[in-house]
Amino acid sequence: MKIQKLTILLVTILTTSCYHPKTNNKLQFDTTDAITMAQKFAKIKNHSCGSLKNDSVATLIINYLNKLTPNISNETFEIKNDTGYIIGKNIYVSINPDKPHKILLACNYDTYPTDTAQNCLSGAATVLAIAKCIAQNPNEYPAIDLIFFDSTEYWSENQNLNKIRRHCLGSQQWAKNADKHKYKCALYFYKPAHKGGVFAKEGHSNLFATKYLKILAEIENTLYKNNTLFTNDIAKPLNADNCFLNKDAKIPTIAICAHHTIINKDNEEEKTPVEDDSIENFDTTAIKHLGNIILQFCNQW
Repeated sequence: MKIQKLTILLVTILTTSCYHPKTNNKLQFDTTDAITMAQKFAKIKNHSCGSLKNDSVATLIINYLNKLTPNISNETFEIKNDTGYIIGKNIYVSINPDKPHKILLACNYDTYPTDTAQNCLSGAATVLAIAKCIAQNPNEYPAIDLIFFDSTEYWSENQNLNKIRRHCLGSQQWAKNADKHKYKCALYFYKPAHKGGVFAKEGHSNLFATKYLKILAEIENTLYKNNTLFTNDIAKPLNADNCFLNKDAKIPTIAICAHHTIINKDNEEEKTPVEDDSIENFDTTAIKHLGNIILQFCNQW
């Protein structure tokens, strides 16, 4: 009898562990807007939190979103620096706000204060293009919130904060008042477009949002008959806004961050977040596949 019960239990586990996603052929990601916005962002260098150039990036984002939904708001907050204070600004958007199930799509839009690279903000560009498709097909989706964090790359002068909490100040500010019960999960996009990158199982995602990682992998396999993006590789944790969505806001969050393989000091392979987000590295094929996967993911509820 015990053997029979054990057999039934094992069969149950095996049959319920695989997720069988539904797919909607109506939903197709258009890379054109993602590329166009990435090119516009790349023209604005040194747009760190509190700068006029960062305000220009915020204006580009808001102008794009104004064509999609009226439900846009800003959340401002003070950041102490060596000369006084600067003002950070999160941009928050709701699509289908009255529907019961809600998913959060997040990214940041600022750069390091000393960054002179051709930063294309591929995360923000991708989120905007995804938002356009969702807004064009509202009946196919649950409530979708978008947040564009400021001050991810800016470091506070407050020595009372630990190293991780001295940056990502916008997400920490937002997480203070977030209603965790509203959200099924969050997807955080950070430099996702790098050529040759994969979306390996980033450490925090693997800990807090394992279920949703599996769903993304199943959707990729259903759409493309492979898992070249959402692989089974284990990756180094990304200590960015995703940390505070997971830990402070208590929202299961997947970091959609391109990782590449390096050899560490112990001569072992290690998946590490990419550093360069320049427009030359924008992989249009990978972003198209990612966009289609995310659109189908959001359509599951």
